[in-house]
Amino acid sequence: MNVSISEFRQHLPQYLKQVQQGKEIQIANRGKVIARLVPDEQVAKQQKALEKLLAWQKHITMDDVVNTSDLATWSHDKDNL
Repeated sequence: MNVSISEFRQHLPQYLKQVQQGKEIQIANRGKVIARLVPDEQVAKQQKALEKLLAWQKHITMDDVVNTSDLATWSHDKDNL
């Protein structure tokens, strides 16, 4: 996406948000591109990982795997061998 310097200045927060979402912004002065604003790869990877975790959260249930309250009645898997 190409934007002029004045347009970029006026809407800086919106353009930074777009870059955060993975878009590249090219800043132009009198029609000539003078700079590119690109997302940080590390931040982009972290954002994608977070989005995956949030999507999985809808389908996965986590339980306490270290709960020791049932150890007194646990048969040490003798019945499952």
